[in-house]
Amino acid sequence: MIRFSGSCRFLFLLGSMLLSGIVSGQSNLPSDQDSSAVGFDRWCLELDARPEARTRLFFSPEIGQELDAGERKHYGLLGNTFGFHSARLPVSKTGEFMLEIALQKPDGRSTISRKFSASSLRLTRLHCYLRERFSALPPLDTVAQNEAELMLRLALRFASRSRYDLVEGVLDDLGRNFGDTDAGFFASQLLPDVRALRTDRQALIWDQPPKRGEGSNDLKLFGGYFGLWLGMAVPMALDADSVEIYGLGLMAGGPCGFVLASAATRKWNISEGQAAIIELGGNLGTWQGLGWASVGSSDEAAVVGSGVLCGLAGIGGAAWLTSKYEFSEGHAAITAAALPWGAWFGLVAAVISETDTSEGWDDNKSMLIGSNALVLTAGRMARNVEMSEKRVRLINLSGIIGTVMAMGLEMIVQPDDQGVIMGTIGAGGAIGLAAGFHLTAGVDEDKYAGRFQTTGTGLEIASRPTVQFPRISVQPNLMTGRGMMPAVEAGITF
Repeated sequence: MIRFSGSCRFLFLLGSMLLSGIVSGQSNLPSDQDSSAVGFDRWCLELDARPEARTRLFFSPEIGQELDAGERKHYGLLGNTFGFHSARLPVSKTGEFMLEIALQKPDGRSTISRKFSASSLRLTRLHCYLRERFSALPPLDTVAQNEAELMLRLALRFASRSRYDLVEGVLDDLGRNFGDTDAGFFASQLLPDVRALRTDRQALIWDQPPKRGEGSNDLKLFGGYFGLWLGMAVPMALDADSVEIYGLGLMAGGPCGFVLASAATRKWNISEGQAAIIELGGNLGTWQGLGWASVGSSDEAAVVGSGVLCGLAGIGGAAWLTSKYEFSEGHAAITAAALPWGAWFGLVAAVISETDTSEGWDDNKSMLIGSNALVLTAGRMARNVEMSEKRVRLINLSGIIGTVMAMGLEMIVQPDDQGVIMGTIGAGGAIGLAAGFHLTAGVDEDKYAGRFQTTGTGLEIASRPTVQFPRISVQPNLMTGRGMMPAVEAGITF
């Protein structure tokens, strides 16, 4: 890791700009010479002070009151809207902001409208403001700039590419080390808004949050089935002796679960992703409660009771989590699928490693740990995945087919080593999952046909998985909290 200071940092930043092409292709738009953060606030006030803004708001001075398809691509706005034609921001009679999107469809043009918060408007305008400031910069070789101005230019370059993770780091370093300069003051004052733009994801450069209310049926189904489980499990946990109590539990469990879930969906608008995460919380909690209690050699009532309590705790924890964070359909589906696959691969790993059960270890522990590990990993890694539940199911099916085919191969070859057998079966499942991911690449093309991926010239449609080859960038120095450091980025987008 390299910490920059003085001339070393200057040379690296200059080299980074040359690599990213800052010195070429600048626009002839007039430059905004105001270097203070108040410039953005005044910029917004001037837009809203125009007489035309009483009935329809302005996106920016360059865009105007109507966003067309070319401007949408140039600025990277509303990237997930399929069939986009234009967008406007009318003001309702009650003073509320609205987002009105005109769609071009084969059978004609239609319009959809939704409320648009003041925060979303401000953050969207901030992106447009930074994008236009970058376009207005003169070519680098025509002006003399110090290190602070070069860093500000770099931040604006990243903003033009919607790389606000990098913008935040550069502005933070600029404000810390060059606070006595105009560029440093601009950075320190604008940093909170840039951080909100990156984290709140309310601006129109991000994919829109999932529609609410579409997960109500899924949650009702889960509530009914979980109620049936509770109707049997609660009497068992209480070690009831009367057959009538079990009968009452069977009669009341399902209907009560369904009614409670229905009441919850009437009070809260539940998206498909939220419903899937709540269902995962109940299933994971129940599985962990039953598993760890049985590993601990508890009696039957204690094992079932642990499953009931942990399942309810899982539902409660998942409900709280989904109230704080948005879960897309694909994010939730992948995270939910990680539960059975994590348990399976945990068992495979335990058999291959020949865990010594004489020391008190049980293969069930490996399955429990494996499911937890894969659920947490999937939940973290799949946050920005755009994938339908249908495609996830097809990938799961491919993994199961791969597993069964590997079992068939073992029956033909008949190896003697148990580790080889389980390793081959586990590899078959992993290969099946990978093959399913590749073969289903076009399943969601219609659904995510409008998804955009950042490129050097703006935003271009990328409907299939893409590979990001290694490239040089700068990142905040996380070890020291000061300065920037070089980084090589690579990855796969799907």
